[in-house]
Amino acid sequence: MQAVVLVVDDSMLIRHTVCRFLEQRGFSVEAATNGQDAVDTLKRVVPDLIITDMQMPKMRRQAFRSSSLPANRAASNIRRKDTISRFLKT
Repeated sequence: MQAVVLVVDDSMLIRHTVCRFLEQRGFSVEAATNGQDAVDTLKRVVPDLIITDMQMPKMRRQAFRSSSLPANRAASNIRRKDTISRFLKT
């Protein structure tokens, strides 16, 4: 089963580059242009990893994090050893 990555960035160039990089390595990728789009995406997709821009239009990263990830879900899915490099090795 493919790992699912949600990429959130308002820059089309960065979003496209990151998505293409991940897709070429076998990941299933969902993309969103801002925090609100990401929240809407999370209503239908449960990603294994979320890559976000630090400052997004319509919703900042901190607001996105607190509004979209219930505390128990975030805490149960994130461990110290879980890093992007671990995902890229798959």
